[in-house]
This record gives sequence, C-alpha cells and structure tokens, in this order.
Amino acid sequence: MKKLFVIAALATAAATGASAMADSRVDINTIEAYAGGADTSHLTDREVATLLQVIHGGDTEGEKRAFVKNYLR
Repeated sequence: MKKLFVIAALATAAATGASAMADSRVDINTIEAYAGGADTSHLTDREVATLLQVIHGGDTEGEKRAFVKNYLR
C-alpha cells in the first residue's frame, strides 16, 4: 500500500513540475514578445515576475515595450 502512495506522490510531483516548466516558457515567450528578440536566458524568477508585472500593468504598450527592452540591455 505504501508503494501506491509513493507512486501517486511521484506522479503528482512530475505533473506539477511539467506544468511549472510550461508556465515559465509561456512567461518567457511573453517577455520576448515585448523585448523584440532580446536574450532572456539569464533572467531569474524574480526578474521574470517583475517584467510580467510591468507587462500586465496599466501603462501604454509603448511604455511597456520600452521598459522591457531597456531592462534587458
């Protein structure tokens, strides 16, 4: 019975990890859309969160794009 619980826990952890990786790829794609091809490979989770907060904020699209591009320089 313990094996069943361990297998279920591992399966859940694997599914959660895959979902998180897919979400992070979507986030990076969103940032890259605003950055115009800038290198995003060096971004930390905190930086990604900051940039997404700006992108989903209330500024104009031009202001958002300018901020993201300048941040990634």
